[in-house]
Amino acid sequence: SGGFDDALFVDDQGHVSEGVTWNTGFIQGGRIVWPQAPMLAGVTQVLIDRGLAGQGLSSQTRPVHMSELAGFDGAFLCNSATPVCPITHIDQATFGNDTAVLDRLNQAWLSQRPQSIAD
Repeated sequence: SGGFDDALFVDDQGHVSEGVTWNTGFIQGGRIVWPQAPMLAGVTQVLIDRGLAGQGLSSQTRPVHMSELAGFDGAFLCNSATPVCPITHIDQATFGNDTAVLDRLNQAWLSQRPQSIAD
């Protein structure tokens, strides 16, 4: 499959939305940038976002164009099976992914209390 592990959905104007079974976030300093696009809202994304402030991080939701990917410090995917998984490459963009920031993202997710499901 040409060395690719998965697929990232991009609209006909070049805006990123999500992966096949995951949402994606981009790291820019102490801010997480979530793509603003038609997509399925992910529970894991919401839980991570809720915990960011407690980890000294902020977030922004805005359109993300493929042409700006190389300007991000990192990228990750998130879903219920993999709360924070670094993405190393998207096309020609390569991401360094500071492990300390990824750890803070994981802590943001872990900081959310489990909710019981009523019968």
